[in-house]
Amino acid sequence: MLKVCTNLRTLSLARNDLRCEGIGGISEGLAKCVSLQCLQLGENAIADRGVEILVRVLVKLPLLTELGLASNRICNDGAFNLAMGLDRCPALSCLELCQNHVKSEGQKALQERAKLRGFGAASVNLRITNQSKPNLPRLNS
Repeated sequence: MLKVCTNLRTLSLARNDLRCEGIGGISEGLAKCVSLQCLQLGENAIADRGVEILVRVLVKLPLLTELGLASNRICNDGAFNLAMGLDRCPALSCLELCQNHVKSEGQKALQERAKLRGFGAASVNLRITNQSKPNLPRLNS
């Protein structure tokens, strides 16, 4: 179904129990949604392996501004992959990761990368949002 949705702008697949296998299953079609601006994948039991797959897809979504991954099973490895993947997502301005299992090392990696990218806020609950004033970065930890 996603293979023909090249003009899709918002996709919410929250609460679908996708897990890592599901992310792998939708990744090919998702990569073809080149107009996608908002992707919500919260509450899907996605773990680090799913994030690894997702990061490879994100590079093919040049207009993606919002990525919601709250309430999954993401740990430090997934956070590190996301931190490195931020460089490949130039339009991304909102990354929501609250209620995952990211420890302080993963939080720090994401906060540092977010700060380098000009994100306006990076907090402990890891709702990272790029504010309209990128010259005034704010880190809450």
